Amino acid sequence: MSNQKKFWIQNFEEGYYDKVIHNGLTSKKGLQSNWHNCTYLKVKNLIEKSDIHLDYACGSGTFIGRYLNNDSTGVDISPLQIEYAKENFSKSVNFYTVEDFQKMNMAKFDVITVLGLIEFLSLEETKKLTTYLTGMLNENGKIIFTTPNYSYFFRFIQSISKYFSIKDYKDVVTHKYTKNNLTRLLSEEFPNTEVKRIVNFGIFASIFSHSKGLFFEGLFEKFFKGKVGFILLAEVKK
Repeated sequence: MSNQKKFWIQNFEEGYYDKVIHNGLTSKKGLQSNWHNCTYLKVKNLIEKSDIHLDYACGSGTFIGRYLNNDSTGVDISPLQIEYAKENFSKSVNFYTVEDFQKMNMAKFDVITVLGLIEFLSLEETKKLTTYLTGMLNENGKIIFTTPNYSYFFRFIQSISKYFSIKDYKDVVTHKYTKNNLTRLLSEEFPNTEVKRIVNFGIFASIFSHSKGLFFEGLFEKFFKGKVGFILLAEVKK
């Protein structure tokens, strides 16, 4: 078993992220939960209700189960997280481990989401993954990626994340993206590539309430015109 796979299987309890987000949505406050909530809401806005959707590296199924009502499929490396997703969200969704998914006939999707994965892959692995996923896109389909924006500000957030009880990933991060180098990488295969920065300083108001965090995040996004953000959101079209 690779070190990466060991990390994801051994360091996260069943449904870890879903429980974080569910608890935050229930209490209506919390920085970590609203950080993910804000990201998911922005990705959701890029998906049509009629789209056939694949969430690759779906974890415990939160994005599909709590944010979408599409014909969706979830795939993840961790059997533990897939079991949680099946138990909690599988009423109208298919969830598979990567190994089981690869044994199936290749399906076709209108949109594929890859949320918080490529920073843990080498450049060569990311290129291979992108080619693999492109083969599953319908005509005019698209892939949506999110990954941390490794600016000075994000590195500062990493340094204080332990005070917010956020897990430390520095030992398994393989590649640190900025808007420029992510755009260059994806443009090699997708001339129609758009990368923008999301989730800014306004999200820190989430310690008081989710609604305040989303309000100030949106306000700052308009003020800074997307020039500041801790997360990169890339949309590439076939």
